[in-house]
Amino acid sequence: MVSDDTGEGLYGKVGAVNLGIQHMAESCLQGRGVMIDLRSHCGDERRTVGYDELMAIMNKDDVEVSAGDLVCLHTGFAYRIVAAAATPNPEPVGAVCTVLDGGDKKLLNWISESGLAALISDNVAVEQSSSVAREMTERGPVLPLHEHCLFKIGVPLGELWHLSELAGWLRENGRSRFFLTAPPLRMPGAVGSPATPVATV
Repeated sequence: MVSDDTGEGLYGKVGAVNLGIQHMAESCLQGRGVMIDLRSHCGDERRTVGYDELMAIMNKDDVEVSAGDLVCLHTGFAYRIVAAAATPNPEPVGAVCTVLDGGDKKLLNWISESGLAALISDNVAVEQSSSVAREMTERGPVLPLHEHCLFKIGVPLGELWHLSELAGWLRENGRSRFFLTAPPLRMPGAVGSPATPVATV
């Protein structure tokens, strides 16, 4: 609860002061993007992908992730949302397309050891997020990949980016790398923001 118009709350300043999104906006998020095209291998069915399958897909497509890379995961989910808007349907899009298995310890270790700078996807939460049973019966975070990336190692996540057109172009041209610029909005104290990403190929 904010007590006055200075931004002070009952327990001090409100919002993320030292780690607010404004710092990323000032320096921008920019660097080498790397596309991992999960949709081309996994289709549109809802399924989780762990470390072993992710590595197999990357090896098959000759994709390498190096320190500092902005890793993009194309699942096709955002494409389905855009396509659904063209032919309105009262039924929700639902649980479709690939998600990462955030409970896979090998996957979390790879994220740390690879040195990637951001993990971006075109789905809702990057990882599996709809297990109510897990929320109610197991100890630990509901979104372990979020806890690992955001809280433990400081890797930002991107969600619901529209990657299908770029993924298609890269596949047609036998490439997986591109230059990515993605400035967030400059909102002091916020912990996240919409981005306006631009890929240069």
